[in-house]
Amino acid sequence: QYKHAIGVSGTHGKTSTTSMISQILLEAESDPTILVGGMMSAIGGNLRIGKSETMITEACEYTNSFLSFCPTIAVILNISEDHMDFFKDIDDIRHSFREYAKLIPDDGTLIINTDIPEYEYFTEGLSCNIITFGTNPEKSHISAKNISFDEFARGSYDLVVDGVVADRIQLSVTGMHNITNSLSAVAC
Repeated sequence: QYKHAIGVSGTHGKTSTTSMISQILLEAESDPTILVGGMMSAIGGNLRIGKSETMITEACEYTNSFLSFCPTIAVILNISEDHMDFFKDIDDIRHSFREYAKLIPDDGTLIINTDIPEYEYFTEGLSCNIITFGTNPEKSHISAKNISFDEFARGSYDLVVDGVVADRIQLSVTGMHNITNSLSAVAC
């Protein structure tokens, strides 16, 4: 029912990244509907009903529940062995994420991490737009260089867009994983 339906998937980082993208959309005054798997102080909980044509939600792979979604923009953060009570092996998990990517309409967008081994498997044959992000500026549309951390492990980096430094980003959250999450949020 939404013109812009953003689904954030990945074995790890869905809540953090959904919150980052949501914060960006709120700051842009786009009035999104938000469903996040954790408490987000900016919305006073984990659900916000907006009035625009934009919705963002986590898209969890467990029991292949994300295959019932209809994303116009899909984010794939990372893929590793998880939920082994449901999936047979890593290849089974990768297959599910490939099926998720195939849900994107031709005029939609896949945002995918080039740090995922053989990430091209997920993009092969897709007719949607594809935006890549990751730690390698040679392989990614959106990447970071000159990464540093302050005394509280909060990251900062030069945001690189198509090989050109676009800005200096200072995060208020810790760890390299959140630098990668923020790259996907910028791409989105």
